[in-house]
Amino acid sequence: MSQIAVTEKRRHGRYRPDGLACNLGQVVDLSQGGMRLLSKRERHGHQTVTLDTSEGQLMLQARVAWRRKLASREYVLGMTFEELPVQDRDRLEALVREIKAGRSQSTSGEVGGSHWWMGVATAFVGVGLVALGRAFQNPDAWAFRWFPEHAESLNSYAPFIEWGAFIIGGLLVLTGLSEMRRRPSKASAITRPSTPRSRRTDQDRPVRDMKQLHQSHYLLNCILESALGGVGVLKAVRDQGEIVDFEIQLVNRAAENILGKVEPMLVGKRLSKALPCVVNHSMFQEMVTAVRTGLPLQKEYRLENGRWMQMALVQLGDGLAVTFTDTTERHHAQARLRHVAYHDELTGLPNRKLLMEHLEQAMVRAQNTRGRKFAVLFLDFDRFKIVNDTLGHDVGDMLLNSISQRLRENIREADTAAVAGQQQLPARLGGDEFVVMLDGIAGEEDAIAVARRLLHTFNKPHQLGPHQVVSTASIGIAMSSPDYISVDDLLRDADTAMYEAKNSGKARYVMFDQQMHDTLIAQAKLERDLRDAVATEDFSLVYEPIVDLSSGRIAGFEALIRWNHEDRGEVPPAEFVPLAEELNLIGPVGEWVVKRACIEIARWRDAGREDVFLNINLSRAQLYDGDLIGLLQEQIETHGLDPKKLSLEITETMVVNDVAEMGEKLLELKKLGVKLALDDFGTGHSSLNVLQELPLDILKIDRTFIANAGDAVRRYGAIIATITELAQNLDMQVIAEGIERPEQVSLLQGLACDYAQGWLFSHAVEADTAKAMLMDNPSFDVAA
Repeated sequence: MSQIAVTEKRRHGRYRPDGLACNLGQVVDLSQGGMRLLSKRERHGHQTVTLDTSEGQLMLQARVAWRRKLASREYVLGMTFEELPVQDRDRLEALVREIKAGRSQSTSGEVGGSHWWMGVATAFVGVGLVALGRAFQNPDAWAFRWFPEHAESLNSYAPFIEWGAFIIGGLLVLTGLSEMRRRPSKASAITRPSTPRSRRTDQDRPVRDMKQLHQSHYLLNCILESALGGVGVLKAVRDQGEIVDFEIQLVNRAAENILGKVEPMLVGKRLSKALPCVVNHSMFQEMVTAVRTGLPLQKEYRLENGRWMQMALVQLGDGLAVTFTDTTERHHAQARLRHVAYHDELTGLPNRKLLMEHLEQAMVRAQNTRGRKFAVLFLDFDRFKIVNDTLGHDVGDMLLNSISQRLRENIREADTAAVAGQQQLPARLGGDEFVVMLDGIAGEEDAIAVARRLLHTFNKPHQLGPHQVVSTASIGIAMSSPDYISVDDLLRDADTAMYEAKNSGKARYVMFDQQMHDTLIAQAKLERDLRDAVATEDFSLVYEPIVDLSSGRIAGFEALIRWNHEDRGEVPPAEFVPLAEELNLIGPVGEWVVKRACIEIARWRDAGREDVFLNINLSRAQLYDGDLIGLLQEQIETHGLDPKKLSLEITETMVVNDVAEMGEKLLELKKLGVKLALDDFGTGHSSLNVLQELPLDILKIDRTFIANAGDAVRRYGAIIATITELAQNLDMQVIAEGIERPEQVSLLQGLACDYAQGWLFSHAVEADTAKAMLMDNPSFDVAA
């Protein structure tokens, strides 16, 4: 229960409280009730007072009595609050009787060499107690005799008692100072005992300084108790002049919460005994230094129990004022942030950023230490995409976590710290790509041993809920070398070796070697040269004749791109066209082909051969990424071409993935009036109904069927016959590729094939030769 009592004196028209009693666990705001009550000038009466405390608002019934002495202009207010502890009330009443009878030994004392009265208004029963603060330090004083069970608390509050305070129960009573006249007023609520020591030697000395000290102490106490951080006062304990320990003189409530100990367990105790886990040797030495030098110190300490404490030390007399905050949670939060920044969210393995940092450190160690080596194992898991696409991404994530767990188990159990100076680190780059760094190994043999063990581990099935999945690993290994100047190059070479392992049959490892290095260098040079060739349009077109099998004359040509490299000579299209697609250069290359081919067919038309058609190969990128329709429309209008003489070829593999979308693209092209041909028919995985869904005009039989037709006429002849008959039923024309022998021509004529092309008639020729052939209009022997 909160309690408040004041002895009030009017000065310059204002009422100020001289004394305050408040529960240690609460802070009472006098402006909310108490001061309102004091501002009234009623002689007596009852009024309900509302006090704001830390536990909420408290309603108290107060009895008010005013007594006034006009001569001294003193006003005394007595306030009685109900519902007081009976035990404390009885003790206090007995104490009051003793004081009034003059038997109390602690009714006065010295403050600054003068005798002063200190009025203590308790508000317990509305009576006054006369005492001086210093008297309460005496173990024989009445406070100790009447309240022995609170002796420990009284001792622990010695600093407060020096300024005029005592404790009753859990109540800290701060005494106010009331200026008393030589002749006590009968109306005063304070009685002066008739003892020799009660005479004042300097009755005119003002008490303003002591009041200010009391008020400052009260404000300081409120600030300390409301502080979020821990605050403490330490006094040096010396032995022969040397500081051997510190005594805890003061702690606030926040300090109790941080240290996990209540005030009686701390105040008055030596620091080494009360908090042995907090103060280590280095911290103690720095505290001693702060006392000796007077220099403040701010530092963060890691305690023996693993917690972190931010402390600030300031010299205070022969001791220290200490403020401290528990920063353990901040360290934990920072650790969590570091983990998130350097680890894969799904698997918890180190991510690319952490891997690259460790690789750079390993490279520095290898460069600075003779004979030191490290290796990088690049792992890619087979069938992961199939698992993801068929069983779903959740199962795919389960597979990645299972892979990560096996990596941890193998690397940790067999390699981690097995040899002094070794460091192994598994990491996930993304998708199903993982990397293992092996630092401090003897050579290739160690890296190969780890790779073999991992292959064996990943040959075992993963149990993913109800699904059992086998996902083998393809591993590429790259060893450190003085030739490497960047960890990116090392990682790239391990990646190259991994792809070599996949291309060699999967579920194996491949060590990156000099031959791969040379191939990689050549590939890099080819990429640079291809970019230059695209920029300078350093390509050419050749034209392979397409012969009408009914007449033997040239009906058209197929335009084929060529790249004549300055060092290598002619680079096969099968080599540089996929590279152009990989480098996203196929768009400008395809645009150049269309423009060049349209120029050439316009020349043939101008030469009188407007009957000749021209086949142009398209890439998927041209269909989906570029403005192919705009390009064709522009070329047709620019050169005045008949769009029916342009035939655009697409491959079966371009169609199989998305027939519906491809059909829409081809329909847009058909609106231009051009013809559409399906190249390499029979080599893909499309069904026959694809032919009905796409607006095709021509089917081209792949050369693989034609090449085998002479050796197995019955088998491949039946396939060719089926394709031809199917095309005819769908009102399509048929072109057979790869004709090299006369018997193949006879077979095709017997199956009513429309056109053929191949070396039997002519190799692909340059533009001028093609024009000359058209002018000569030769007739090839196609007689059955």
